[in-house]
Amino acid sequence: MKHNYQRLKVYHSSMELARECYDIDAVDKGKQLADHIFKTSFSVPSNIAEGSQRKTNADFLRFLNYSAS
Repeated sequence: MKHNYQRLKVYHSSMELARECYDIDAVDKGKQLADHIFKTSFSVPSNIAEGSQRKTNADFLRFLNYSAS
């Protein structure tokens, strides 16, 4: 069963956060902390989107838990 992740408020909030982290990374290019924050911020919406394509609710919930970690 596929889920429509684009209807989830948490997905849109995480994308907004990722965009803000991208802006920080662009200013502090080359700094390890900024780079780490940038990479990890994009993992949240990525996990939500990937989990939405899984066939079972249990798999989808597992990916939502990855996003929360």
